[in-house]
Amino acid sequence: MKIAVKLFLLAVLVFTLAYFILSKKPAPEKYEPRESAIETEITPEVSPLPVLPKDEIIKPPVKETPVVTLQDNAGAKWIKILNYHEIFPESVRSSKDPKINRFSKPSDLLLIVTAENFERQMKFLAENFKCVKMSELGAHLENKQPFEKNVVVITFDGADESICQYAYPILKKYNLPATLFLHINSVKLDRTAMKWDTLKKIHEEGLMEIESHSMSHPHLNKLKTGETEEEYENRVRWEMTESKKIIEEKLNKKVYYFAYPYGSYNSTVMRLLKECGYKASVTVQWDKNTVETNPYALRRRGVFGNISLAQFIELVTKNQKDDMREFAD
Repeated sequence: MKIAVKLFLLAVLVFTLAYFILSKKPAPEKYEPRESAIETEITPEVSPLPVLPKDEIIKPPVKETPVVTLQDNAGAKWIKILNYHEIFPESVRSSKDPKINRFSKPSDLLLIVTAENFERQMKFLAENFKCVKMSELGAHLENKQPFEKNVVVITFDGADESICQYAYPILKKYNLPATLFLHINSVKLDRTAMKWDTLKKIHEEGLMEIESHSMSHPHLNKLKTGETEEEYENRVRWEMTESKKIIEEKLNKKVYYFAYPYGSYNSTVMRLLKECGYKASVTVQWDKNTVETNPYALRRRGVFGNISLAQFIELVTKNQKDDMREFAD
């Protein structure tokens, strides 16, 4: 009997031990952090997101002028040329003012930049770029002398009085030099154009220089019906020499720079410009320029009234290419 009890107790002990051994969970493996695939692929140009302190409050972004870091500004060698036409306050642009109603086509209205947007653009240029007139650019082109930083040239085509009334005070506020390309017939025939006394005053103040945009604003690359090659060259030469002569006489200055009307030119036009004493000319095809660019085919881009400040900043900071002859004036 005692043996049977002992055997029973032994069996209970063995069963209990087996139960505890089989039901016990294995210990978890020790966690050792490893580099993720994403982390090992980060290049020097891409940084991981910063870790914010736990007590730091993330605030919504404030709408303001975009902050742009122009990393390639120091020591860069490119020149960008911008082109404007009319500048009006938003209150005038959106009204039925006769000065606005004369623009009958949608593409004409695009030529109007509001004074408010123009000032934002000029403020950005003043804070980030060296701005020069065509004459300073011309000297660098002639001597193949690079600028020490990225350069922007501000230009205007025509002689609309809005340039004097609204754009010029903003240029003076930020001390930004500019170049006005003048076609002579606009002064004679356009009732909204500046007169010679106004142009002379602007010229004498020195901030804005005045250069040629032809006499009658024709497509210089096209022959008229029935026109011979000789007649064509004589007509184009007259557009260049006569406009140059009139501006020099009226303003007592030398004229060396030219803007192609409608951006239209060809090899004959470029040759005639050089023969007529011009040192450089601007197109309306967009790209950056360097001191190695053909001075008679300098790239220039129209700034239109339908772009935001962010788009303007992208325009002048990135190397975009396009051809705006469809909208050229």
